[in-house]
Amino acid sequence: MESTETPSADMEPQPPPPPPPPLLRFPSEILAAICSHLPNRDIKALRLAAGPALCHAVPPRFARVFLSPDPTNLAVFRAVAAHPTFRLAVREIVLHGRHANDHDAGGEGGSAARRAARDAQRDAQPPLESSYQHYLALLRAQGRAVAEGADERALAEGLDAFPALERITVTPATHGYLYTPLYRTPMIRALPLGFNYPIPRGWPTSSRQEEARSAPTPAPPVLHPWVTADAWTEEDVAREKARWRGLMLTIRTLAERIRSGRGVPVPELVVDVHSLRTGVSPYMLAQDCDEHRDLALVLRQPGFRRLDLPVLVAGTRPEDAALLDDGRLKRLLAEARHLQHFRLRVDGEAETPAGAGGGGAGGGAGGGQRRRFIPLQSLLPLDAWPALRHLGLSGVRVRVADLVGALGALPPTLRSVELSFLVFPSAEEDGGLRRDNHAALLDAMKARLTSWAARPRGQRPSVTVGLAKAAGNVDGRGLWCAAEIGAFLYGDGPNPFGWHRDVLLPGVGWLADEYDEDFARPYLAYKDYRALWYSEEG
Repeated sequence: MESTETPSADMEPQPPPPPPPPLLRFPSEILAAICSHLPNRDIKALRLAAGPALCHAVPPRFARVFLSPDPTNLAVFRAVAAHPTFRLAVREIVLHGRHANDHDAGGEGGSAARRAARDAQRDAQPPLESSYQHYLALLRAQGRAVAEGADERALAEGLDAFPALERITVTPATHGYLYTPLYRTPMIRALPLGFNYPIPRGWPTSSRQEEARSAPTPAPPVLHPWVTADAWTEEDVAREKARWRGLMLTIRTLAERIRSGRGVPVPELVVDVHSLRTGVSPYMLAQDCDEHRDLALVLRQPGFRRLDLPVLVAGTRPEDAALLDDGRLKRLLAEARHLQHFRLRVDGEAETPAGAGGGGAGGGAGGGQRRRFIPLQSLLPLDAWPALRHLGLSGVRVRVADLVGALGALPPTLRSVELSFLVFPSAEEDGGLRRDNHAALLDAMKARLTSWAARPRGQRPSVTVGLAKAAGNVDGRGLWCAAEIGAFLYGDGPNPFGWHRDVLLPGVGWLADEYDEDFARPYLAYKDYRALWYSEEG
């Protein structure tokens, strides 16, 4: 008998599910290829928005991992090192150079969008007392990790766990500026929204030394020797070295790994201060200490190809003003026979009392201080780097004739040169003429480096010049020029500096900020420049 029951509402036909978003209709192989061109933060946002359907096709990318004494960073670092798949993709370890109990109030930069994000964080600031207690808890946790050597053990484990590792970066600038970190590490991501804390720095700076010089009473030097002498004890030396703890444990761990014959040496060591007025102690580079010997061992390994080396010169003792031009630094760098990429950044200037000798070809006018000038070929072993492809000089005190002579001594493998924030002799030092300047430098390069222009187009070194746009320039910001320099050196273009010596006119080059990628823009006409540049300061 045929049933006469009417279907219930539960049995009514359901509408078909909505089609997947267009992006998910691609084959997983194509989707993975597309996402390989996205920055990591966009991949994370895409995975969160699309859910499980996308997560299988686009796994998280762990090309870079972070390490510091913070327990959160340590836990994530060790989890990646223990993962059977994620660890295989790691190509870079970034170490924060110092833990949180040394700080710098810092400043701010950034685009309007980033300022809006910071404003939202300011509006969400937790009460002062709770922030202070949270900060103390961070300090205690990091202090325990340092005392136990947890980060040093984790680094050794990571070197064994990451077979594709190519670079170790040590930086004191991880935290950037307030609400504008350079790297969004696991620790920084875990901070409460709006958490206002002293920005960790730790390394000595030339600005501190300048403040000491201007004090009513003379202050002691910022930097001290790395070997014992007279009243300078082993405890004093250990305390001085501890200021660069992240760098020290990196060099020591790499050297121990080489001596024990474990694994393949890491081919790139980048010490990046990101325009902070700091750097490596010159005493480490020029004194017979354990770290000097360890670094020499790292540099001489076959296949070691990149070294970025910032050096803090200001703050040395007056009697050590000639520390870097006694040949020891040059011999150290000559160990890197396979070097392809070298960048030297100098912060501050070594000064000697008048009458004590200016060093090198330098010299100064009358007065109480003489600024040192070190010929580049006395400082750098240019003939020891037959495979060099990139040379970067930043903040270095130069004379045009010496610099052009050094560039001419570089091997034919050279493909790029960075000359940024160079320090030329003042008019007082140069007899009131200012014969050494950016315009004269480019003129001399065009006249003397004719072999560069004679090379095939793809083998000519590209030259990039960077300089501060104005006095009191925001740290990390600069005006850069490259295309116009190439047109002048290798074609019929005009000298971009013209008769202005050290000034680029609007329409030449671009502006950039190391801490804010959104700030990059062409250098426009003066009225537009003021509207764009100074609005960022507000």
